[in-house]
Amino acid sequence: MVLNEPESSLHPKLIPHLARQIIRAAKQAPVWVITHSEALQYALEDGAEVGLVALYKDPDSGDTRIKQQRELDEPHWKWAD
Repeated sequence: MVLNEPESSLHPKLIPHLARQIIRAAKQAPVWVITHSEALQYALEDGAEVGLVALYKDPDSGDTRIKQQRELDEPHWKWAD
């Protein structure tokens, strides 16, 4: 399951509740969460085994890159079989 910015329409006080629901769903199936919310990121990290992939925009090229990964490094994730 992929959730794209699920916090975007929520009141900030509901983010911990959202994180608990995502963690519950992740016990049944893989879940990818795309977020700009540090609060959601921290709530997910506190309650689950999370593989964080942080991105940034390269100021020189404008490309989106993975933080702390050089161009020829292997990705931080493994695709499911």
